[in-house]
Amino acid sequence: MNRSGWPPWTGARTQVVLVSDFSDTFADKDVLDYLKSKEENEVMRSHVRKIGVLGIVGVKRIIFNTWNTLTGRKARAFDKEEDALEFLVP
Repeated sequence: MNRSGWPPWTGARTQVVLVSDFSDTFADKDVLDYLKSKEENEVMRSHVRKIGVLGIVGVKRIIFNTWNTLTGRKARAFDKEEDALEFLVP
């Protein structure tokens, strides 16, 4: 981290916080391929500071936590939107 609090690889780019609700969704091969892609990695690391995720339960939460650990993302799964917003904007 530099003095601005942003990781050095972000340069002068603007970063956002993101809330995503994945309730009643599933990931097919195309989605999984994109999540593993170089383009997705560059976009997420360049433009997204933190992610609050809703609707991830059961096995999906285990997969999400594994993906999050492997990629080093600052993403967390939440059961309530209020908790996700508190994480993103303390």
